[in-house]
Amino acid sequence: MNDAADYTKRFAARPQPLTLEQAARMTPPTRATDTEAQIDVPRMRAWRLNRLREQIAAHGLDAVILAEPLSIRYATGVRNCALFQMHILAGYLFVPAGGPVVYFDSEPGRSTGSQLETIDEVRSDHLPLSYMFAGARQQEMAHRWAAQMADLLTAHCGGGARVGIDRIGFCARLLFFGLAG
Repeated sequence: MNDAADYTKRFAARPQPLTLEQAARMTPPTRATDTEAQIDVPRMRAWRLNRLREQIAAHGLDAVILAEPLSIRYATGVRNCALFQMHILAGYLFVPAGGPVVYFDSEPGRSTGSQLETIDEVRSDHLPLSYMFAGARQQEMAHRWAAQMADLLTAHCGGGARVGIDRIGFCARLLFFGLAG
């Protein structure tokens, strides 16, 4: 029988506890670095918004409506959502190819958005789109949201505007594109 088949033998020495001095010598040095101070964050936000507007124009659109928190954060820098909320539709953003960026959210999103140079207008007439927030009134909220977005499009892009939407509730999408009553 070889050593590998002999289960009574111990192959590794039992680990011995380290002293504080030994542990300190083995631990690599760490330091906290404030990377935000090394990055021109307002310039980065402006670049991202301009890049989005370039893509809006490149795709023949007049505006986009963003509801995905990650998309809103990329476009404007709004970061009011905790990690568990990053995929829950809480607020939404209207970005025309040219013109004011309008952000809709409840508190604390409005106060966060109002501090950013990438957002021209923060509105409090935010409507809940997800079932989590609208509940049984989801279809009613979707009707109101579709009218709200149509008014914005008409005011900032004119009639017959082409719009891109990243992600919204199914009811709102149907109503916005006139596919439901």
